This record gives sequence, C-alpha cells and structure tokens, in this order.
Amino acid sequence: MAKPEKTLIVGLGSMGRRYARLLPGVGDFEIYGLRSGKGGPCPGVKDLYSWAEVERVAPKVAFITNPTSLHICTAVKCAGLGMHLFIEKPLNMRLSGLAKLKKVIKARRLSSYVAYNLRFHPGVAEMREIVRREGFWHASVRCSSWLPDWRPDTNHKRSYSANAKMGGGVVLDLSHDADYAHFIFGEISSIEGLARRSSNVTVDAEDVADMNLRLKKGGYVPVHLDFCSRFNERTVKFTTREASYELDLIKGILLTSRGGRVTRKKYMVDRDFTYKAEIRYFFSRLGGKMMNDIDEASSLLGKLVKFKRGSSLA
Repeated sequence: MAKPEKTLIVGLGSMGRRYARLLPGVGDFEIYGLRSGKGGPCPGVKDLYSWAEVERVAPKVAFITNPTSLHICTAVKCAGLGMHLFIEKPLNMRLSGLAKLKKVIKARRLSSYVAYNLRFHPGVAEMREIVRREGFWHASVRCSSWLPDWRPDTNHKRSYSANAKMGGGVVLDLSHDADYAHFIFGEISSIEGLARRSSNVTVDAEDVADMNLRLKKGGYVPVHLDFCSRFNERTVKFTTREASYELDLIKGILLTSRGGRVTRKKYMVDRDFTYKAEIRYFFSRLGGKMMNDIDEASSLLGKLVKFKRGSSLA
C-alpha cells in the first residue's frame, strides 16, 4: 500500500485551512503546517515550528498560502528542500526573487503551479472553447465587491487586501480576472489604464482599477475591478459573429443570445468544486510540466506590477 503523500502547508490562514480541509477528500496525504505560533489548531494538520523540523519531515509538496509578500522567499526555501510548489495567487507583489526561484526549480527539476482556481470553473472552460471555435469581436470583464464583507469576523483593514505594503489592492488581489481573461481570450501583451484609491475601505491600497488588457493576437479586453461596491458581481461577456455570451461566476449561469433567443445554462457546482479540481490537476501532473507554472504566472505578474507602478498609488 502506498504511503500518504507528505504535504506541507505554509500559512494556515483562510486559504491554508481550506486546502487542509479539502486535501483528504482528494487523496491520501500526511499534512504538516509550518506555524508561526499564532492561531489555533487546524484539524488534520501536524504542526511544525521551524525549517529544521520541515527538513527532517521531508515533505514532497509545499502549499504556499502565507501573505503575498512572503510567497517568493518561502517558495525558494521549499524548492531548495526539494518540494514541488503549489503557490496561492498572486505569485508575489513584486518581481524581485523570481530569477532565483526559477533557477532553483530548474536545478531541482521541480513542478510549480500558481493557483488560479477559476480556470477550473466549467463556465470558464466552456467560454474558452467557444472563443477557440468562434473567435470574438469584443469582450469585457467585471469584478465588484464590498471588502468589509470578505472576512466578516475580522477587521478588514488589518488584512493584506487593504494594505499596499502587504501586496493588497485590487490589481493583485483580484488578479483572478486578468488571469481568466488571459486563459479565455489569449496572451496579454500589455496592460493600460488607471488604478486608484477612491474610498475608505482600504488603508492605502487601490480599491478601483480600470484596465485594458491588450492581446498579442490583436484587440483588447477591458477589465473593471473594485472593492467598494455593495453589489457583488463577477462577470465576463463577449460577442462573436454567432452569438453574445454572458457568464455570471457568482450565480454560475451562462446566458447565450443567438438569433433573437436567449438561453440559460446553470452550472451545478459548489464553492469547493474549483479548488478540488485544481488540487487534482496539480497532483496528476506532479513531476511534469503544468499550466500556469512559474514562467507563465510571472509573465502576467510582470504586466500587473508594471501597471500598478504606473498608477497614482504605486
């Protein structure tokens, strides 16, 4: 009988605890958590308190779910110990350290994946196939929410989302939307637009961004992001010569307008579906090439960081 896969989680905040909860339902894992000493116990996770302990345990895989500003230095440490890398989005808040990380990954022949779970939503996958089949004339993406509602049991202004020095702000915190736009419509050549702090929901991070994603194959996709709307919205719309499409990722509904008739498709997926799917994908490709590895993810990160630096809050 195969032994459980030794898996390390670095950072047991909300995302780390989500993965700790979901991993046992996906496979046979012996789960360890590298702890700072803060926070309560996490069910099913064996606590470690130093890198020396991590080295003795010798996990095969690391889930990096600590604050964004620590992702790269943590990934370098884990890769140096021979662990394949599952890094929660965004990859980092800046580009420094990426060259070193890539070098270690290559030298140790490790797999890497930067986790954008919405790629695994069946609606996103279907829209990608439609674009491949029909092309598109124009498209738009929108993500709006009210930051204080994200973590209702905590002070939202103490979260990384609200603080620029921790990597917060809509450009990186809501980078899901740029990622799935890239996934659906094609590779991005540059990003233009404006990001700003327009309300008091953050400490100093941008809470609104309007970006034009210019595509390498031509055309662009406008993306609106904000933390300061009391209407929750996450939609992607596009039109082809065949039809117009609107995907609501919150409701899980795809609307198609074709020939004067609108049809409605409901995706019956729960909140955990996309996370389980990406975990299965990661372990099925372990030791090989993965989509959205360090090279692909760092390309998008570079464009987002450049855009953010060009905004008034950079």
